[in-house]
Amino acid sequence: MSSPTGALLATLRLLAERVDGAWLREKDGAHLFVSGVRAAELNVVLVGEESPTAAVEELLDAAAGTGLPYSLSARPGALRELAERRGMVAGENAPLMRLDRVAPAAAPGLAVRRLGPEEAGLGVRLQAAGFEAPEAMFAPLTTARMLAAPGVRLYAGDVAGEPVTTAMSFTVGDAVGIFNVATLRAHRRRGYGAAITARAVAEGLDAGGTWAWLESSKEGLRVYERLGFETAETRAVWKAQNTLASSQSAAK
Repeated sequence: MSSPTGALLATLRLLAERVDGAWLREKDGAHLFVSGVRAAELNVVLVGEESPTAAVEELLDAAAGTGLPYSLSARPGALRELAERRGMVAGENAPLMRLDRVAPAAAPGLAVRRLGPEEAGLGVRLQAAGFEAPEAMFAPLTTARMLAAPGVRLYAGDVAGEPVTTAMSFTVGDAVGIFNVATLRAHRRRGYGAAITARAVAEGLDAGGTWAWLESSKEGLRVYERLGFETAETRAVWKAQNTLASSQSAAK
């Protein structure tokens, strides 16, 4: 599990065990993870280096059969013809980044704290506000049961007593995965995302992890690089057409 893709797969296995209604299926080195959440990134066919096209097609058919938004994640250049033939739309390539030692980061006025299981509702509301998305996208994965599980940590960053930023981490084996880093729009560009990410990484490493990883957006790339993350892999992302329709409906 020394690669970010391997760590991602291990985290998806953990989620399949702990999230009600979630499941994972494997076929010739390709994997389909279904969370049950109406978000393409959380219902994904993750393709290995040697996965045959027939196996990928089978898993994509299974994903389509759920009626949920879904996506395909593969090496850049791989499976483009298949994705286009199925009417999938290319998204931004996803950099998978890793580091072994995090650089210190602090933001004036920000107090970072770990949320307990009893604060799962606050965690849901804060993630939804930070991403400007429905709470239903975060509630199934941010439960009291999840936050009580070993290796799972959810953080809030407060300014003047008001929660304004958040991050979540999953330690699986020796890898610390960072997820759902988000800051409320009115509080962005003040270093809060970097500070809460650094705290999440540092605590994961202190608790037994030996390296950390995350999947970066284009906007977050420079922030994570300043913390010491380096791009280890890049994956192409394709989204199914029903994903686009679902996103448009949710926005109305």
